[in-house]
Amino acid sequence: KKQKHIAMNVGCYVAKAAWAPGILEVSSEQGPCEQGVDSAAPSLKMHVLALGVHGRHRPITHVASKNHGLACIQLWRIEENCNMASFCQGLVHNGACTRVLQWLPCARTSGRLGLLLVVLGDGALQIHSVALDPFKQRDPP
Repeated sequence: KKQKHIAMNVGCYVAKAAWAPGILEVSSEQGPCEQGVDSAAPSLKMHVLALGVHGRHRPITHVASKNHGLACIQLWRIEENCNMASFCQGLVHNGACTRVLQWLPCARTSGRLGLLLVVLGDGALQIHSVALDPFKQRDPP
């Protein structure tokens, strides 16, 4: 069987990456499929990938020093069969880079994809409650 791969151009240097726990099922007609509910519409199985990125004009190489500058956490939805990747949301910050990205296991709710722990280049620690809505649509914006 031929393996499928996708190439993603995120436009920046990637410092950290973390997969959200679990699988997201997206119906062709509405939001995520609910477990135990039969639906005539086929669903797509998706994974969510968080990428800590920073600009190409100033690579971050000093781990021990505090850094400042505009950067972003990109949240991508990726089909389980690796046919498609879609950028769904960006969390912009002024911490120069991302040093740690970690999803809290079992934090998904009916309206929340999960909780994402972030440690930035300036030493700040943030916990983001990531909404589920941007990942619901079959074709994100």
